[in-house]
Amino acid sequence: MLQYDAIFISTFINHLYVDKLIDSIISHNKRIKLYLLFINQTDISLNINKSPSKFIHVEEIFSKRVSLSAARNIGIKYVLENTINAQYVLFPDDDSTFDDVFFNCLSSIVKDGRKNYLIDVYVENTNELYIKNNLPDGKLVINNKPQVAMSVNMLINMQTFKAVGFFDEKMGVGAEYGAGEDTDYFIRCVAFSGAFIYTKMIWNYHPDFEDKHNTFSFKQLLKKYRNYGRGVIYMNMKHHFYFSAFKLCISALGGSVLALINLDFRLSLARLYAFFVRSFTFVMLIIRIYK
Repeated sequence: MLQYDAIFISTFINHLYVDKLIDSIISHNKRIKLYLLFINQTDISLNINKSPSKFIHVEEIFSKRVSLSAARNIGIKYVLENTINAQYVLFPDDDSTFDDVFFNCLSSIVKDGRKNYLIDVYVENTNELYIKNNLPDGKLVINNKPQVAMSVNMLINMQTFKAVGFFDEKMGVGAEYGAGEDTDYFIRCVAFSGAFIYTKMIWNYHPDFEDKHNTFSFKQLLKKYRNYGRGVIYMNMKHHFYFSAFKLCISALGGSVLALINLDFRLSLARLYAFFVRSFTFVMLIIRIYK
């Protein structure tokens, strides 16, 4: 028996971000039964009661500082062990936000609880897509288009959620390979239940990628490129997408040249560094495969 229309599992280490997420949900959800599960990796509790409205139930789990995938897995384990059921599960980032369209239209858009969906993600306060694509509404998305799948835009039905289980803790922020866990999770969902349906009728928001990275010091920027590069190469190699991994190495070099042409020396050096990180990771994983 379904208890909720949707379960949101969100981890956080920053109260400023997550408070904004919670405010956007409470302000705009006047329609669907929603279970909010927060994995809190700080020492300060959320300042919110468990039933902020008749549509929303909030649960908070405290965790020590662990990787993003490990923290999400704590939430997944909690949902499974406590038999919390819903039509769909979503993994919003702590800096995601929603408007009323998502909640007002969810039930009419995702009528079939046996399907999985990808939704649009817009740059916060704009009508620009966070990751640009030309996919039409209703497009079936499989492994040849995994780059449009992010943890924040996957609506996963309960059967798939239970079958696929946990994120790969080798990947993701704070892990050995600092990215790729959401694409890996998407690919495993597709293997179980088939293609996702891309819908442009509901969406959420995310801060602009470039705006966030422009605030980084050069050392922080290099670290981000290192972690991301290792993660995406590992994910592609894990699923035997060897040519895609090779292309990612070359694209970093091309991006460095383009930034140099635009006289963005800081970005050019960061992307050149990413080229070496990706290439080294690619070679090391090839050696491990054929060792």
